[in-house]
Amino acid sequence: MSKNKGPQFSSAVAGVTDLAKSRSLSFKKSDQLLLQEVIWHMITERIINIGSNHMNINWPHFRLTEFGKEAADSHYPNYHNPTAYLKSIKDKCPSLDSSLIQYIHEGLNCFKSNLLFATAVMLGAASEKLVLTLLDSIAQAIPNEKLKKNGLKLLDRPNLPLIFDYLTTNIDQNISSKKLPYSVHQGSSTHLQSAFEMIRVQRNKAVHPNFSIVSKEKIFLTIQTFPAVIETTYRIQQHYFNLKSKNRLNNESSSGAGLPDAFLIRLYESHILPHN
Repeated sequence: MSKNKGPQFSSAVAGVTDLAKSRSLSFKKSDQLLLQEVIWHMITERIINIGSNHMNINWPHFRLTEFGKEAADSHYPNYHNPTAYLKSIKDKCPSLDSSLIQYIHEGLNCFKSNLLFATAVMLGAASEKLVLTLLDSIAQAIPNEKLKKNGLKLLDRPNLPLIFDYLTTNIDQNISSKKLPYSVHQGSSTHLQSAFEMIRVQRNKAVHPNFSIVSKEKIFLTIQTFPAVIETTYRIQQHYFNLKSKNRLNNESSSGAGLPDAFLIRLYESHILPHN
């Protein structure tokens, strides 16, 4: 890449050619048109812009925008490749609800097309699905019938502020009593609440006529951090799901199954017994 001229199409071709060779792939002259299309898409996404400096302000010169520099420096999964982005999530959270995956997939495609309102709606819907799934897991695992009933009632008539209070209160109590291991929660209560709130606000800004601004930078930040939010929520959800299953096994053994609790729990944890 020329230091005096800055990035330009020829240097992009050379860089992609070298990268292809390093991976035992080929980059033919006919592929240059495809590379040009990729660059154009990145221009529409505000990743790069035409002109490298005040001396070279036209094509084929280009440069990274400030937003592009932030995206390039990010260590989080890349939203430009929804398949890889979702794979990184599903590898760590294999039993995520399919509708949640669909919301995220469509949200990523909307963001690539710079449809910010649509992106906010899709991510808001994904967040709400995540919250309701966690609520169901916690409510089902609570032995106190009154608290269980209150949680299940929130599922029938979702009220996000009440749901947040219900979840954070239960999680915080279990953290304080050391019933929720650090390896599961990892100080996530405040992080989860703020992340869900951010997505909820974005969604409201996109669907209510009183609001008209959805920040691309804030949505980008949400996309970058959302996998960590999902992974943390999934760990907590699985913890309560396992707790519910262990409680069920304990109840069955105490009602005449004739097998020690510890033996049944060990069977469960070794996947010999079904988890549903």
